[in-house]
Amino acid sequence: MQLHPSSLQRKDEQKILGIDYTNLKALCRIHGLRLRDCNRYQSTEEAHNNFMNSYRNIFLLPKKMVAQNPFQTDSKVAPGPEKLKASESQEVNRNQGHGRQTQETLINQMIKALKKFPIERSQLEHHSIHKMLKVFPCLTAHLSRHELQQISTIAIIETWDRAQIIFGHNGFYLILKGSVAPYTQERSKEAVDPKGSVIGVGGSFGSFEPPAVTEAGITIQCTLTQEPCEILKISHSGYAKLKKEILAQNYALKESLIQGCHFYLQWPKLSIDRLANLIQMKNLPAKHGESEPGPSYSSLQQETILSPSPFSSSSPSSECNDT
Repeated sequence: MQLHPSSLQRKDEQKILGIDYTNLKALCRIHGLRLRDCNRYQSTEEAHNNFMNSYRNIFLLPKKMVAQNPFQTDSKVAPGPEKLKASESQEVNRNQGHGRQTQETLINQMIKALKKFPIERSQLEHHSIHKMLKVFPCLTAHLSRHELQQISTIAIIETWDRAQIIFGHNGFYLILKGSVAPYTQERSKEAVDPKGSVIGVGGSFGSFEPPAVTEAGITIQCTLTQEPCEILKISHSGYAKLKKEILAQNYALKESLIQGCHFYLQWPKLSIDRLANLIQMKNLPAKHGESEPGPSYSSLQQETILSPSPFSSSSPSSECNDT
């Protein structure tokens, strides 16, 4: 029995990778088939039907890939139960909604704290705000560790109704509730596609520092609220003030550490100022000094050592021990 090449054409046009010779041998052993070296004139009807139903198994075909959601965190697909009892179904629903409710609860607590003036917030509220803001990549990618720790002292919350235009040219905006869409003067409020480039919870727009002025002037970033929104705002002026305060704090820390070293007790103020500007601070894990030699300062939460800047000229070692 011979097969015409056209009979091997598959409807789905799948590419054939090779031949499964185990199935081929089993196919050739079907009782009743007409063989070349046999005097049998033709195959029996039963053998012919058996062959036609089984011959496709001799071809090795690529495995079909099941399309998956690219945003799904776990790529493993577990088979679902045939049927859940009423109590089991309620337990599953509670577990699925627990994570979402916890996140919403934490965001609501942060919004409640942000609605207070920064000076009215307690230390615990500042800590809670800092803990929540650490989960937003748009903040951790642009702010230093010290800036992120103190950003709650300048951050405020703004409440916006639906279909309002927000000008993002004077600060950084982080969406905590609701959603917005980019808006330009050429597009009216009715022309904004709600399913287009929508910025949701965790999204941001604007900038921490004033945008650069071009020949055409400052480009104003505008968005249109798609629903009632709660948006965290960090103004340009507040961020600039925070940066200056952090620089002053770092300088004061360097100066106090220098003055605590006996090498520099007789140095004049001007020389100490120059040395402080050349020093780089290194934050080491707690108890680092117990396993490795080097200076440590127990008054700090994390041990801090002083090292000369690579751009500084040769000078006495700035690493010192308490005397």
